[in-house]
Parts: sequence; structure tokens; C-alpha cells
Amino acid sequence: MTLYFASMEDVVVQFLADMCAELASRPAGEPPSTALLRTVLVPFTTCGAHSEKVVPLVRLILRTLAGRRSGRR
Repeated sequence: MTLYFASMEDVVVQFLADMCAELASRPAGEPPSTALLRTVLVPFTTCGAHSEKVVPLVRLILRTLAGRRSGRR
């Protein structure tokens, strides 16, 4: 399935929403560090043979979030 997004920010928002949903679905008794690690590993696992695409996406997210923070000051 191919998804199309109107903007780069839409990609970031969807990615973060997916990560939040994954984190929320972790077992209640799981240590927070384990839950975070397992959540962060999901995009790499999901991308399978295309895991090299995850790093640019993470960079995009960090740039977008940094830009939004600096724009609010």
C-alpha cells in the first residue's frame, strides 16, 4: 500500500501518531525503557528490507520538530 501526504509535516504527524499508538499498546507492567525501545524499533522492523529509509524519516521528524519549537519562541 502506498500512502500520499500533502506535506512533509503530514508525514511527521502520521509517524508520531503511529509511534504514540504503538507506545500506548505496550503491556502495562513493561518497564518504560523497554517500552520506548520496542516502540522505536517498530519502524525499522516495519520497513524490513528498506530500513535505510527510516533514518531520513527520523531526521525529517527532528528537523520539523526543531523548526516548530524555534518558530514558537
